[in-house]
Amino acid sequence: MFNWSIRNLHIAFDYPSHYKPMVYKHHHKVVYVKLTDANGFTTHYFGSRGSKVVGETETRWIHRKNNIAILYDRNEKELAKGISDEPRHDFSKRYEARMIFKIGELLLSDIDHARVAQELDKRILIADLESSGIHDYAKRPLRTLQEDFSSMDKLVANWKWNGKKPAKEKKHLKATVMEHREPLATMYLEHCEERFSVFREPSYATEQNCDASRFVESHSWSL
Repeated sequence: MFNWSIRNLHIAFDYPSHYKPMVYKHHHKVVYVKLTDANGFTTHYFGSRGSKVVGETETRWIHRKNNIAILYDRNEKELAKGISDEPRHDFSKRYEARMIFKIGELLLSDIDHARVAQELDKRILIADLESSGIHDYAKRPLRTLQEDFSSMDKLVANWKWNGKKPAKEKKHLKATVMEHREPLATMYLEHCEERFSVFREPSYATEQNCDASRFVESHSWSL
């Protein structure tokens, strides 16, 4: 008998194809990277400064030792990579939370779901800005961020130009976002026991299942 120690945990949240999700950069150390590969498929990365994420057309820096979040469209990905000839997913807008844990911190036999939820609670996502219920006054700067996630400096300059205090405006903007954010941690806790139940079956506690790539690949879900 042996136990699995979870090092990387990727949890995907899928939304309707017509949604336009946005990640709110709540911290100045959060780095945004937009990578477009040779097939024209674009992925939006959010992480911390450090080591590099390499795309086929460009190289930027994001810390792979820290948690990363990504945004992409599953239909666009499959079409660009030739996986499918037509859109297959009604819920194609994917927000993927990629979390990294220390060895021994998260054990497969007894997962600390509260620890996972704690990490998810740090993520600030609005599933669809236009249908979020946010007042139009607050939507305007958020639309700017949605178009270019690295444009907070432009907003600050605009606030200063109009005689407003950037710190106060940022505070109000974040409060609005926090009120309308997706409850990712709650969503995870509602489904985690069911999703991970398969790993408690006796057949997965044997060395015959130590092919990690096949093991993980055959048990990946989205919430």
